[in-house]
Amino acid sequence: MGSTGKGSRVDSRLVAGVLADAQQRRILSLVADGAAPLTERDLAVALAAREERKPTAQVTSEERRARRLRLHHQKLPKLESVGLIVRSSDGVRLVPSFPVDLSEFGVPLPSPEQTDDPRWDLVAALVARPYRQYIVSSLAEAPGSLTLGQVTERLLDADETDLTRAEVGAKALQTRLHHVDLPKLAALDVLSYDAADKTVRAERALTAVR
Repeated sequence: MGSTGKGSRVDSRLVAGVLADAQQRRILSLVADGAAPLTERDLAVALAAREERKPTAQVTSEERRARRLRLHHQKLPKLESVGLIVRSSDGVRLVPSFPVDLSEFGVPLPSPEQTDDPRWDLVAALVARPYRQYIVSSLAEAPGSLTLGQVTERLLDADETDLTRAEVGAKALQTRLHHVDLPKLAALDVLSYDAADKTVRAERALTAVR
């Protein structure tokens, strides 16, 4: 049900940002497991049981209340705001189909029910700084490695990013990439970064989808 254009890119980042939260994914998984809409109280009990690794009958009132408050004021409004759930007097249910296309993230994403899949950590990293998404897609298309300077220039020249030379500057961006962004993405096994040679190459998750 995804659409094209700048608006859809913003929407997909919002959805991915919500799904990058492990508890949000657990909530979706619990709602998906139910044959009927779940009340907030029942959802809070089920969430506590899953997170505390105990039967629902052993969930304490304090554990239930803590989850219910968080559900009502934080988690469910976020899930509803990006179109993943619907809340009504009957309870909480999933929408019939996924509201946006997340294929733009350049890696095969797990379903929201796969709450502990490490690929969600990559989604979180990409959402935290959207220009990292361009790094990922640029490396996936590169025939070999790129230098730190090449990555910097591609980011500054790309229409898909919000980075400009006037606002960021090549030197400042290169320093940020070297110390923060590239090590972060390398730790997630999506690329390899040789800090000594300052070269970057696509790895694992990216090579699987070339």
